Amino acid sequence: MIINIFGYKVHCFDKNCIDEIIGVIAILLGLIATFMQFNKTISTMNVESFSIYSLVLVAISEMLFMIQGFMKKSHTIMLTRIISFIGVMGYILIWYKSK
Repeated sequence: MIINIFGYKVHCFDKNCIDEIIGVIAILLGLIATFMQFNKTISTMNVESFSIYSLVLVAISEMLFMIQGFMKKSHTIMLTRIISFIGVMGYILIWYKSK
């Protein structure tokens, strides 16, 4: 089934599209959490507890999930992973600037 969410055609795997509705809610909650943490990190510039190796692995993981979303034609997976990737890259930038 294909539905329209915010002007984008979205492919649903469930007949009532609950899979994509859950995905949109997850995106919104993830965005809120990411911006809250990012603002706190920017204000304190304290990234001493962050492992650069872990951040790089998470960035690669998010990029691979983004590719998976593209291959599955899932806009919610792609959008979530793009935003997550950008967030992780922001943390890597802050880590680099703090050294």
